[in-house]
Amino acid sequence: MFTTVRSLARRAAVVLGLAAAGVGLALSGTASAQSDVHAYAPTAVNGFTMVTGHQWAIENESRLSRSGFLFSSDGSFAMIQPDGYPRLVGTWTPQGTFQGTYSSSVGSTGTTSASVQGTVRFRNDGTAAVGLTYTSGSAMAARVNDTSFGSNVGKAYRATLELGQV
Repeated sequence: MFTTVRSLARRAAVVLGLAAAGVGLALSGTASAQSDVHAYAPTAVNGFTMVTGHQWAIENESRLSRSGFLFSSDGSFAMIQPDGYPRLVGTWTPQGTFQGTYSSSVGSTGTTSASVQGTVRFRNDGTAAVGLTYTSGSAMAARVNDTSFGSNVGKAYRATLELGQV
């Protein structure tokens, strides 16, 4: 019973997060007004491997378990992440592949990017199986009094999860 309640609470949090993000806005600029959008939330993370950025493994697995996945009938895709992380927007195919990206820059001094790609297998009972790879990174640079400064950081993980329709 505890697992069921926790799972329902997690799914409810994802639904509220999707509503706060605005499901229609989540695919803004990509989904047509006539397309059906199907929202999914993780019900189980079956496998999680941190490839780089190992110090952030626990936080990333937690964030993934609270993310939302949107698949539109017109081929638009979005991954909505909690905790202020960016929405990744892209496409998916009827063959079951998807990809989404986000990038931002601050002039010529900094850049941030994230991407997700993977496969999805939809089932007749409203659930889906997903395998994905997520990567993100940022870099900053500056020059002060003829001295150059710079930093960069990145992370990547692979995961398999079960999704339930919300």
